[in-house]
Amino acid sequence: MTRQSFMMQLRKKLKRLPPEEFEAAVSYYDEYFDEAGDDQKVIAELGSPSEVAAKIISEFAYESAGQRERRTGRVFFIVLLGIFAGPIALPVAITLFAVLLVIVITVFAVLISLGAAAAGLMVGGLAYAVASFAVIAREPMTTLFFLGFGLLSVGIGGALGIGTFWLSKHSVRGLTKLAAKLIRRDRRAES
Repeated sequence: MTRQSFMMQLRKKLKRLPPEEFEAAVSYYDEYFDEAGDDQKVIAELGSPSEVAAKIISEFAYESAGQRERRTGRVFFIVLLGIFAGPIALPVAITLFAVLLVIVITVFAVLISLGAAAAGLMVGGLAYAVASFAVIAREPMTTLFFLGFGLLSVGIGGALGIGTFWLSKHSVRGLTKLAAKLIRRDRRAES
């Protein structure tokens, strides 16, 4: 038997292997022949191509079975962990959802309070400014005091209103981004 016929028969016998395993085995025995030099001696040492192929296939089957056993063990461990973590994970998830809901409600309550304070300052300041003209004939200094105080309240209320509007815009944008990120993460986990 020649080297070419040995390798051709070996290739036929190893066709059932995955392509990477097939190529690795064929290249190993090609190199083995190259390094040994005497083809007849190597063929006598290795035995028939059927014996060599049977040995390679059995080693591959043994390795594959070991990998399957490890994967089965991992799956079993994950299922077991899921069963025991279920009673803990559900209350934790509910608590996290409740905390997020409380944060959202608190943010909106603070924004509404700031908006109400801004509106109150502006309305109160306008009322002081208009009321100050009622005493203009008797007490001009009192009129100036109430007019100044009223205009100051309108200015502070306006500034607070602008700040509240800016904060509202950025808070809603931030909460929207957070919700979108959580939804994307949830969709990735499902797929």
